[in-house]
Order: sequence, then structure tokens, then C-alpha cells
Amino acid sequence: MKMKAKIMQAISAIVRNHELAEQVFCKLDQAHALFAEGLNKSSSQQLQSRTLFFLRALLTSDAGDAKRSQLFEPAISFVAENYLGESTPPDLRESAVEFLEQLWEQNRVTTTLLERKQALVAFGVQRISALRLLEGEEKEFAAIELERWESFLVLLARS
Repeated sequence: MKMKAKIMQAISAIVRNHELAEQVFCKLDQAHALFAEGLNKSSSQQLQSRTLFFLRALLTSDAGDAKRSQLFEPAISFVAENYLGESTPPDLRESAVEFLEQLWEQNRVTTTLLERKQALVAFGVQRISALRLLEGEEKEFAAIELERWESFLVLLARS
């Protein structure tokens, strides 16, 4: 599993922030399979984290656009459906919320994600409520996630 995470990191480093490399990568049939494998909940947390980082960088880069987001809609939907819940490690949850927020800020939201807007709002309200009930160290540890959710919900309300 560690080898897969290192491979994902290497591919990400080669492709990210290089417009031509991003365009070529997006045209590869294997790109979808790479993200599906890396984001899979049975993959190591390190691989999931590096895959989410790469997906976010690819879709929110200067060369990215709504068309690119639509191309990787299955991966975006997978993140929205599987990375926001309590069973996901906190750092991945925070990254997932930031990723979705950034897509919304840059008007790169997919049709499927727009259709899930109400569900995201409902889930976000529940998550914020749960995070606000925490006390002590747990509350401090969850402060960043709470901030991300609050910011994301404000953005959803404005859109």
C-alpha cells in the first residue's frame, strides 16, 4: 500500500501545475481508474489523502474548468458521498469539505453535486451541530473542521 501512495504522489507531482501535463492526464483512460483506486475506502489513508490532494489540485488549478470537473464527476461524487462522514479520518474530512467549497467558489460544480446541494446543506447543519457539542480537547481538535463546514454552508446559501 505504501508503494501505491508513493506512486500517486509522484504522478501528482509530475502533472500538477503543468498545463500541458494536466491536459494529457485528463485524456488518459487510466485517469478515472487511478482516482477510483486511490479514493476507495479500502485503500490506505495515506493513499486516500494523496489522491484527494491530487484530485483537488487538478480540478481547481488555473487550467481547470467546469468541463474538467464534469469529466471527473464520479470521483467528485465519491468524495461527497464517502468522505464527509464521521467514519472518515478528520484530516480527510477537512480536505474533502475544503475541496467541495473550492469547487463551488470557482464555479466548477458538477450537475450531480448541484442536485445534492440540499443533502449537503442538511448534512452540514448536522455536522456543525455535532461539532459544536464537543468539549475540551475534542472541541479544539475539531475547530478547523467546524470552520470549514461553516464557511462551506455560507457559500452554499449564497449560491
